[in-house]
Amino acid sequence: MIQHAAHHFTLEELQFLNRGPTYVIPGQMHLFSIYQTLETTLTQQLLPLRKQLLHVFTNCSLDLARQQIFRRTIEQQFFESFSSSSSSIPIDIRQRAFHEQALLQSIQTKLQQDHLILRRTADNFNTFYLDHTDHFNLLIENYLQTNTCFEMIGTLDPNLVNAEEQYRTRLIEVMDNILEKLHRKKEIHSIYYEKLQLAKKKNLSLPYLYFLPTVHSHYQTLLQPRLSSCRNAPIHTMTKFLDRLLRPLYENSCQSIAFLDGHDFIQKLQVYCQLDANHFTVHTEFVTFQLHNLYTRVSHRDLLTALNDFLIQQLPSNRFQWLSIETIINLVKFSLEHHIFTYENIIYRYKKGSPLNYKFTQLLFDIYIQQWQTKLVLRIRATDQFYGRYHHLGIFTWNTLNEDLHMSIQELNEQNADIQLTITRANKVNFLDAYIENRNGQLYTCVYRDVKQQQPFLLPYSAEHPRKLHRQWFRFRIARAIHYCPSFDDFQEEYLRLELTFLANGYSLDFVKYLWDKCLERFKPLNYVYIHNAVNYKSFRLHVIRYYNQKHANSRREYQLDRLLTQPSTISFFYLYDWGNRIEFNRKFLQLWSDVIMKDPKFSQLALKMSLRCKHCFSLHTLLIHYRQ
Repeated sequence: MIQHAAHHFTLEELQFLNRGPTYVIPGQMHLFSIYQTLETTLTQQLLPLRKQLLHVFTNCSLDLARQQIFRRTIEQQFFESFSSSSSSIPIDIRQRAFHEQALLQSIQTKLQQDHLILRRTADNFNTFYLDHTDHFNLLIENYLQTNTCFEMIGTLDPNLVNAEEQYRTRLIEVMDNILEKLHRKKEIHSIYYEKLQLAKKKNLSLPYLYFLPTVHSHYQTLLQPRLSSCRNAPIHTMTKFLDRLLRPLYENSCQSIAFLDGHDFIQKLQVYCQLDANHFTVHTEFVTFQLHNLYTRVSHRDLLTALNDFLIQQLPSNRFQWLSIETIINLVKFSLEHHIFTYENIIYRYKKGSPLNYKFTQLLFDIYIQQWQTKLVLRIRATDQFYGRYHHLGIFTWNTLNEDLHMSIQELNEQNADIQLTITRANKVNFLDAYIENRNGQLYTCVYRDVKQQQPFLLPYSAEHPRKLHRQWFRFRIARAIHYCPSFDDFQEEYLRLELTFLANGYSLDFVKYLWDKCLERFKPLNYVYIHNAVNYKSFRLHVIRYYNQKHANSRREYQLDRLLTQPSTISFFYLYDWGNRIEFNRKFLQLWSDVIMKDPKFSQLALKMSLRCKHCFSLHTLLIHYRQ
């Protein structure tokens, strides 16, 4: 926990808080529920799943008899899985839960008495930040007064119970009227118009603003604004439509210079260094660049200009999917102008940039950067150098004079004075958490470790199911270590660091070994259960890299196929989880879905994928943090 305020917590309470915002006290709904019986508690856990099933079955016009059979059987299975004797909470877990509940109540009391505030950190790691409430609110006020990315456009009357609802209704009418005008002019197709209309949509709400702290060197605290409930925002439908429309165009145009992830980057760099030895020499240096505050600094006019130039390059016919370039630009402008949210009864709108809560924002800025980098890429490619970019981060090799590099950077800086561009040039750099070094004309790579990091052994933050996310994160970190570390010693060091991270966060060595065994099962390396030397590791590494290359190729084909479907390709369900045999219930749900629902002729033709997950609803983040709305 990062502490920026004096407090009266005991050592045990501090140790409890150091478990982080993702920690969940076991059995809370069972042991501390306001409901009197187990059956009532389980009914509350099942309630979200009931609503989601009803919504999907109604929209897909599923046969009523199948609906009833599935819902009745799955509810019966839910109660059996979570109320059986094997799902009862052991005595030692009960004692621990009651003790931790007492610690939680003591912490809540001290936070209130000492006027303290807890927040999770903006880096999305499992870390609490502690500060005085007055000081944190002062930081918020300073941010709101000095920010240049959004502006106040109105207020909500706090005396009116439905003030936000009235404003939202007027906003939806205005947005639908704009779409109707475009439709009357035949600028958008009737199919698009029906999909984009908002009047018939339910559960729409305005996003609300909150702030997360990030602590820099010298313990300076800066705030990052975040928006919540964006999936229910009126503009969400439009941004989703634009993302599905334009993403294939962008991805087809940038395959040679854009990295999918760190694995893709390191493979492309290794191939370049091996096949182009004449250009990767002992004198070759790496240059990395980063664009700072990009998503809050670029004006809407510049974004639209870059998009227009991109579309003209990609669409010689001036049309795409029944839409002209002019209409696409108008729809994107419509989207940018209606990123509206609230904070303490004040209504704001983005006047620069766009919130990253929407996938389309990242796509729009990727297009902007692609146009921004054009001159630099042409100059680098003219000398057969390596170049690639991951969103706002870029890297290239450099063999020519310093003056040429300075000229290129100066040209970039002149394009937009509001954007801060930082450059690093050396024979050893870090990029996408990879350490890269030119060792006498030979490429050396491993996982980068930030020695200045205040808290080195942190797990990621999860809002739903931390244990599941941490399992996935372990698999991701193992895969990254294998890709980044050709050296067996470097891989061992990274594995040890990963092991220590889990131990420092309360997991056991047995759990870490279980996760490693699961990785081996996934990779299916029959002869590499024990990786005990460099030769064995080299073979294992090649096997895993081939596995991920094939996985990426398959994912790409599935993604392209999904693009051809007009309906959503995946439907997601969730239920509230507290204690019990989750794995057994999930398995039987999937089996029943296959045996009953997918046997419906009309439903099976939709070719929908289905996912089921569970949510923890009582993490420390939920119980200790309350955002001002």
